[in-house]
Amino acid sequence: MKARRTVVRMGTLRVSGAANGLTGCRAGIAVVGLRHAVDRNRARRRIRAALRAPMASCGGLDLVVTAGMASLTAPFSGMESDLTHAMRQLAERLLGAEPTSTPK
Repeated sequence: MKARRTVVRMGTLRVSGAANGLTGCRAGIAVVGLRHAVDRNRARRRIRAALRAPMASCGGLDLVVTAGMASLTAPFSGMESDLTHAMRQLAERLLGAEPTSTPK
């Protein structure tokens, strides 16, 4: 049986998600449209850093974040808030509830 997937577009990012039945959240990053490895790796590092905070409060989702050229110049705080909102929407759609937040 195939897992149910959902796609959310926020700002410069496209976030696909599926429920994984685990307590943790897993993420993959795809960067498209950048020809040079240095630029692709910089975009991946920025997305990975922006994912740290939202992934701490996310559980039970598999994510694929797809980003293009705009992810190199987009403000970091904007990417972080876009990812947080996208993950919240995916959790509501796929898990039927708000993601649980963990105390720090």
